[in-house]
This record gives sequence, C-alpha cells and structure tokens, in this order.
Amino acid sequence: MIDFKDKKVAVIGLGVEGLSNVKYLIRHSASVSVRDVKEEKDIDQEILNQIKNPRVDFVFGPRYLEEIENFDFVFRSPGIRPDLPQIEQAKKKGVEVSSNTKLFFDSCLAKLLV
Repeated sequence: MIDFKDKKVAVIGLGVEGLSNVKYLIRHSASVSVRDVKEEKDIDQEILNQIKNPRVDFVFGPRYLEEIENFDFVFRSPGIRPDLPQIEQAKKKGVEVSSNTKLFFDSCLAKLLV
C-alpha cells in the first residue's frame, strides 16, 4: 500500500471518481490539491463541503493544470486526457501520474482475479 502521509497529491477532475479519491487521500494524511477546469461557481457546493479540510486546496478554471509537476502524485479522472502537455511534463519530472482504478488495485488487500 502506498504511504500518502505528508505527500503532495493533485487530483484532477472533481467528478465522482475525483471526489472519492480526495476523501481517500484525506483519510491517508496526504496534502491534496483539487483541480478542475470548471470554475468554482460551477461546482456543486455539497461536493465541496464534503472535502473542505485544512489539508486540501483548490484550483479552478483555466489554470487548473499549472504547476502539477511539483507534486509527488497526480491522479487524473478518466475524462482528463493523459497526453496533455502539462501531464506529460509532470511525468518527465518524475511525478507518478495515476488513476483511481490503479490506486484501488495497488491498495486492495484481497486477491484479485483478472
């Protein structure tokens, strides 16, 4: 299992998977930056209230991918293209770019049959 304690983690996309990911990361003591192309006013306030936490910051709008190369991990939602220049740059700098599904497989203690 990955130790996220005090790791800097960006979650790109605040849909169902992004929300789930943020909650998991908060429980595992990560410092989380939630990033979404939508403006904050366009995000459901109930969703934001679920993840308001001193360990979470938010970047909304056109600048949502700025500085993602400065994180230890980046989790992107399925709707975020993996070949975006900012994501490619982060990978080149050694940032682990992953998904909610991969996190599940890496964290699952049960034997998985595939």
